[in-house]
Amino acid sequence: MTLIVLCLCFMVTIGTGDILPQLSSEITKLGFHREIHRKLTFPVALLPGLVPGGDVECHVMFDELIPAGAYMDPYQLENLRMFVGLNVEIHDQVDLEAPEFQSSAIHVSVFSNLSLIGDSWQAGYVFPVHIRYHGISDSSEFVRVKFITPSVAIRCQDTTYQMTFYGYGGPIHSQQSRLCSRGSPILCDWMFIQTEKVANDISVDVPVGKMADTFLVLVVTMVTTLGACAALVAKAVDCGKYTMFTMKKVS
Repeated sequence: MTLIVLCLCFMVTIGTGDILPQLSSEITKLGFHREIHRKLTFPVALLPGLVPGGDVECHVMFDELIPAGAYMDPYQLENLRMFVGLNVEIHDQVDLEAPEFQSSAIHVSVFSNLSLIGDSWQAGYVFPVHIRYHGISDSSEFVRVKFITPSVAIRCQDTTYQMTFYGYGGPIHSQQSRLCSRGSPILCDWMFIQTEKVANDISVDVPVGKMADTFLVLVVTMVTTLGACAALVAKAVDCGKYTMFTMKKVS
């Protein structure tokens, strides 16, 4: 049986070595709350054993590294899991309030099923990211937060024989035992594959304060604060006088 599987894998690999799945990425929305869109497209030649309604089923895992300048909200992701089925495993602790200079990158895995759309198999997802507050800069008015292309892995299983199916026909970087899905205690055999990027890495330009404006900001903040305090004190004095006058008139 093992020899047959190895022969099939060898036959599948012939003629498909130059074919790569295409990974496209896009970031949408404005401001400090964005959405990242990923879509992975497999030519059917890379997955000849996968047919709709067949015995083989395949799943894809995207290893994302969220930079220190951004974060994912675990509570928001849990809501998305319940309502839209977004399957995300966060491997690091997330401090929602920490600024960029006190944060580190966050490793997350996104699990997705494959769907036959037209003449190709596709997997993808949309997830929200939030931009962190950045410290002041000596020169630039903006700092760039870059979201690198995720690593991609695939696993296939023959549901009839309950065994791993090694029928992927594209180049493979490595093979690792990782969680089968979010929260699963079971490990699966994942093949990390080579992909072709349709576009460059995506990024966001974040406005930051300038060091040269520190004195001006301090002065304006101080004047504004003192002015507000003076207005509150004057209002309190007027209220006190009115209260005393009313009490005297009543008595």
